Amino acid sequence: MLLIGLPSLLARMNPKHPRYQELRESLYRVKAGYAGEKIADKYLARCQFNVPVTILTDVQLLMEKDIRIQLDTLLITPSGLFILEVKNIAGRLICRTNPPHVECQYENRPPIVMECLHMQTENSRQYLQKWLTEEGFEIPIQSLIVLASQKTSVHHAPSDLTLVYAKHLPLYFQSNPFEKTVLSIQQIKSLTRKFTNQQSVYNPFPLSEYFNIDVNDLTPGCICEVCYSPLRRLSERKWLCKGCGNITKFATKRAVYEYFAVFDRELSRKKCKEFFGVENNPAKHILKNLPLQLSGNGKSVLYHIEERILSKELLSRQPESNPQSVPAPAE
Repeated sequence: MLLIGLPSLLARMNPKHPRYQELRESLYRVKAGYAGEKIADKYLARCQFNVPVTILTDVQLLMEKDIRIQLDTLLITPSGLFILEVKNIAGRLICRTNPPHVECQYENRPPIVMECLHMQTENSRQYLQKWLTEEGFEIPIQSLIVLASQKTSVHHAPSDLTLVYAKHLPLYFQSNPFEKTVLSIQQIKSLTRKFTNQQSVYNPFPLSEYFNIDVNDLTPGCICEVCYSPLRRLSERKWLCKGCGNITKFATKRAVYEYFAVFDRELSRKKCKEFFGVENNPAKHILKNLPLQLSGNGKSVLYHIEERILSKELLSRQPESNPQSVPAPAE
């Protein structure tokens, strides 16, 4: 969700904003993480398991009101569960103690501090064990740290922390075959259904609220998808960029979706007028024929959008890459 919404937020922020670089770095990490998971998925697909194995990706479970666990990849096997935590960092990972953390060192960038790998996997394992016990399952759980990039080196890792390069996943599982059986095929199917049915994906929209950004610091209305400058309305459907001269169509539709992703989870006609700087009739026209839900009536009507539809529309309308707003591709 952050991956598809953060470019829109950054596109509407001034690069001199005090939070800009922080959010740019967040997008970099999210993109790197997603790319790493795709690499791990590719090599997992090449594994020739000697038993039936179910592979679940991006597993998210709500444990309690404010506690949720997110697992990059989960393997359900007759011998138990395997948590795969994927790291996509082209640099040196140095495990530190007191307090436990990981220092990431790069050639051309300042180092950053990450959560301790061992504590991260152990927390996930314990929460998952608790969830399984509540569901009536007592199953052994193992954890793997999967390094997506072979340029990653790890130093001073705890001896009980298992690390493997994504490229070596087929060899790892071939060398460590599943032997002891604790789950039948029927139980694996039952457990898979439970994970699927209890998926709890967190919705961070609107991102201004999620990141505590004042919406008054963001550019409203229609912006250019090339250079992110404000657009001037030429006609009902055509908009001209004040910065690069680009002419675009359907800018209002893209801006409405970005409003829900960045500014607020509901939109009134008054807010629509203010956001686009238009009068009543144009505001009504802008909101017409969009896949929005309505609540209330008359002047108090409010417009909403389903998370599923918003995500789909944002994916199809990602802002173009711009070095000023969107970081370099993940290493």
